Amino acid sequence: MPLIEKNTMPLRGVWKIDETADELLDFFKNEEDVSRAALAIRSENRRREWLAVRRLTDTLLGKRSQITYEANGSPVLPDSSFKISISHTKGFAAVVLSEFQRTGIDIEYHSERAFRLRNRFLGPAELNVLASYGNNKDLATVFWCAKESFFKALGRQGVDFIKDMHIISSPSFADTEGEFLIEESITPDGRICSVAFTITPDYILTWMT
Repeated sequence: MPLIEKNTMPLRGVWKIDETADELLDFFKNEEDVSRAALAIRSENRRREWLAVRRLTDTLLGKRSQITYEANGSPVLPDSSFKISISHTKGFAAVVLSEFQRTGIDIEYHSERAFRLRNRFLGPAELNVLASYGNNKDLATVFWCAKESFFKALGRQGVDFIKDMHIISSPSFADTEGEFLIEESITPDGRICSVAFTITPDYILTWMT
């Protein structure tokens, strides 16, 4: 089974997309709405990701579920009390579910892209933290994923990744997993959340805890 990671606090999973789009579509062969929506996606890779997210969500919930989208593009489960966040990257899909509040997850493959673009999403203090770790490329990706996860949890548009989201505790980056705090300054409440991360040989994953 391509479910390669499953955890319960919070409920989340990672799916390795080994199947073709047709093989994934077989799981939904009796559901015309799913088949019609999937076949409308022209890209084979995007279709695989779209189907894998739904297969993973069903596996985590232990039942068939429907995913719809809000006007801002955020996914929702209309027939469940769980809040959902989804992400995918080359060959992998990730889902996190929360019973209490909006949540976020982000998965990325290893690359130098986040490090090259670090000045576009990290403020001066965050850049100093990155520099203190020798400008580690994976840590740059962790920071990007963390802010992307938090952005999804906020569920609103017009968020400036530098001005409105701030990493306020330095992660323990001695290991390949850990947690740190991130806060936002775009709402009156100034929500502070803990973000967890894991670094595997294949991908980097962050989620709201």
